[in-house]
Amino acid sequence: METACDEVRIATDDGSRGTRGTVIDPLREVIATTQVDRVIAVGPMPMMKAVAELTRPSHVPTVASLNPIMVDGTGMCGACRVHIDGQVRFACVDGPEFDAHSVDFDELAARLGMYASEERTALEQGRG
Repeated sequence: METACDEVRIATDDGSRGTRGTVIDPLREVIATTQVDRVIAVGPMPMMKAVAELTRPSHVPTVASLNPIMVDGTGMCGACRVHIDGQVRFACVDGPEFDAHSVDFDELAARLGMYASEERTALEQGRG
């Protein structure tokens, strides 16, 4: 990103790199003080949703790199199904990058939660 952008700002929960905390505070500052051409959000679903909600009022183009469960990589299984502007898309073949303002994050978060117990079991058994 640093070779492709004029400025890259990083935030980490523990402050080990960049600003300590979430991306929202530094992003809010940048949007308020700078002409922003595009925001790219990569990370946990709640963070990408928060970024999209922050940039929406300013009409800053925002890309979310979605990471739903992907099983076969062809879209046939439907595990990575997401709604973008009300239409079904498959992150494995149509993405994973989408206009963040068009993603139905609530539905996607609910779908990701469907496998929480299986993921927890796999981690406990050392398979994750």
